[in-house]
Amino acid sequence: MNESHDTTTRETTTGDMLTLALRLRRAEGEDAAQIVLMRDGALLREAGDEACDEAWLHGAEALTADAMRSASARASFLLGRYAAKCALKALRPSLAPQEVEIRRGVFGQPVVVCPQAGDLAVSIAHCDGLAAAVAFPQGHPLGIDVEIVASVDAETARGFVAPHELAPGLAPQEAYARAWCAKESLGKILRCGLAAPSGALALAGEALQGAAWRGRFVAHDQYAFVTLRAQERAFALAHPARTQPLFDEARLLAFLG
Repeated sequence: MNESHDTTTRETTTGDMLTLALRLRRAEGEDAAQIVLMRDGALLREAGDEACDEAWLHGAEALTADAMRSASARASFLLGRYAAKCALKALRPSLAPQEVEIRRGVFGQPVVVCPQAGDLAVSIAHCDGLAAAVAFPQGHPLGIDVEIVASVDAETARGFVAPHELAPGLAPQEAYARAWCAKESLGKILRCGLAAPSGALALAGEALQGAAWRGRFVAHDQYAFVTLRAQERAFALAHPARTQPLFDEARLLAFLG
């Protein structure tokens, strides 16, 4: 983990990696979280061969990676784990990445196994050479997702997204992609993905505010979402509805673009 981090702002940008401080503001106070977006070039630069892989992977993760027959699945696994460990390390600078195991839970969710990580948890998303991760206190759950707008088939999406759930004023492809992304992000908090009944993840969105589309989940109105779109990618973060997530949206958009 050679990337240097400012532990006050916890924000850095390179050509292939963005670390972004996320403040979770509530009436009772504020919690710290961390977003990391990473292109596969960062992994190739920092951990491109097996020797480097072993330098930051936990032993159990290395065994999992080595057992993967698909090169693309292995690359996606490594990129997501590396992004998640960068997010964790931004919040706990003393963490040794190789001592942190991010285990696959029974619902496919990432589970942080490391006493030094304390109460931290992570959410991870993968999308065609890009990984996104957010690290956060377990008591303040978050879900993250990224999608390629053009890869979300509108016909398929109609089975999961009703027309009244779409953001107003957007082209159909983008509107469906953003709604899909928002639902995926809540599915990660609930640990159900898109396997829940269609109404369970229903959206009640607001009007667009600049590049951001925000709203709440009808059946789970204790949660809200924010989505952004830059060029070909959509990004979503699900969060507790009484929380105001504060992060530099412009930097995130610039990185995605």
